[in-house]
Amino acid sequence: YVDKVVVIGLTDESPQTVVKFLLQSRGNKSQRQADRVAYALAADPDRSVHANYMEAARIEIHPTVFVIGKTGHIEWIGHPEDLSTVLNAVVKGTWDADSHRKSMLASQLKKKKRDELTRKLDDLWKSNRWNESVEVLDALIEGHDGEMSIPVKYAVLLTKTGDKEKARMFAQQVMQDTWDSN
Repeated sequence: YVDKVVVIGLTDESPQTVVKFLLQSRGNKSQRQADRVAYALAADPDRSVHANYMEAARIEIHPTVFVIGKTGHIEWIGHPEDLSTVLNAVVKGTWDADSHRKSMLASQLKKKKRDELTRKLDDLWKSNRWNESVEVLDALIEGHDGEMSIPVKYAVLLTKTGDKEKARMFAQQVMQDTWDSN
């Protein structure tokens, strides 16, 4: 994509730190980092670009790639390991940015709801409100974090609420659901 794509690496390090890094030698051939980096590097020491992109998109994962299309609009946001397929589609003009945007918004909404439920669960546990915590665990299992919450719910039912019959019935239902889905 050399003639079709411009890549810019961004860091919040100072320009002096970036230059020092680029002048360092690495590897057994004593090759300078500057000779190994095949893209432009930019410094964002005041983190203004970070605020305008990462924070605005509610991205907390690093490294993160933003693909900006020919129109100047963001086409894709994600991890570099997923870039190849996306970049190929963007360059070919077959990328569906609207579908990606909808999927990303749905994922963010789901994460927000899961985070809210997790905070609520933490508060309930701190005040030993185990029966109410089972209801929150049910919500997590239902649509947000089932695999992690199932054993936690079983443990709460068995050890904290003292309702061993409910714990047994829950474990039996989980096993039956697993059996039925396989």
